[in-house]
Amino acid sequence: MGSFLCSDFIDHQNPLLNFLKSEAFQQIIIKSSDPIYLEPTIYKSPSEHKTLALLTLPLKSHAKFLILSPKLLHYQSNPHINIITLQNFDEIIHKTSLISNHLGLGLLFDYHYYSLLDNLESIARKGLFYKEEEIWYILSSLIQALNYLKENGGFHNNIKLNSIAITSDGGLKILPNHLLGKKGLAFYEMQQYLTKDFDYCYLPPKLLGKLQLGVKIIKKIEKNWKNDVFAIGMIGLELCTLKNTICCFDFEKMQLNFEKIGFFLENTQENYSLHLKLFLEEMIKTEEFEENFLSEKIRTLENLVSTKLITISPNLIISLKKSSNFFEENEEKQEEKPLREDFFKSHKI
Repeated sequence: MGSFLCSDFIDHQNPLLNFLKSEAFQQIIIKSSDPIYLEPTIYKSPSEHKTLALLTLPLKSHAKFLILSPKLLHYQSNPHINIITLQNFDEIIHKTSLISNHLGLGLLFDYHYYSLLDNLESIARKGLFYKEEEIWYILSSLIQALNYLKENGGFHNNIKLNSIAITSDGGLKILPNHLLGKKGLAFYEMQQYLTKDFDYCYLPPKLLGKLQLGVKIIKKIEKNWKNDVFAIGMIGLELCTLKNTICCFDFEKMQLNFEKIGFFLENTQENYSLHLKLFLEEMIKTEEFEENFLSEKIRTLENLVSTKLITISPNLIISLKKSSNFFEENEEKQEEKPLREDFFKSHKI
């Protein structure tokens, strides 16, 4: 694979650029912040109504690229239904001045702008609630995605409502976030809370406690799939109650308030089955997960379905405007912002 120049002019022999040009993709926007993709440059193909996100990451050397290539090629060649598809990747050279360049890694993913948070807000705005089979579908999708990442030596580490993409046909997908470096990790995002630059995310008790230890502990934190299990459990509570679980985090003592978590679980059982309440409780309250935890949860779901104790339905209630115009779709999304702020500020249950 060759390199291409990202500046006022570009090397037109570059494979990534050729891929975009061959499909008639046009750059339409550079986003400084995106909960799913971090800082993507977005390209759209008017003819096929398809949108891609280019993520550019630091790269120390060409040798490092050669080390990463087999792993990236694996994700590209073995797509999973619940993982955002990696369409292509290559080295990128940024022209930083007339005489110097900066090496980077370009990752080209399918782009989905609609998130699970958008879906939750739409449902709340209409005065509706998720059906239990929809909640099981969301949990099953996320567990399947996480298990795929785990089996391939990866993790996400920042699963939250607005980092989960929903496709136009109702599928759920997450990025293989471990490929993006530390910037996509919840621990770093939570640490920004101390500087009042805080976005919504979830941390299990072990990592939450480490925020008290300051910056020096960051390099030593455990980054793996186990942190994501807790996040999925907390998301499940929010889907069941349509309430923000941030009130369960005591930021003065840097610990979880299990009494408030108990209120969420009781509220869940009032409206849904005991099976769902116990399933979420295990994901939230288990202190140490066994290596086979995810595969066991998948088997549990299969057994519950086969014995007809639960139903898993992929028919999510999605308020997508059926439009091929990217900017019209994003205009509709922007109109929903007030409810988004209400959800983030909703600390009571």
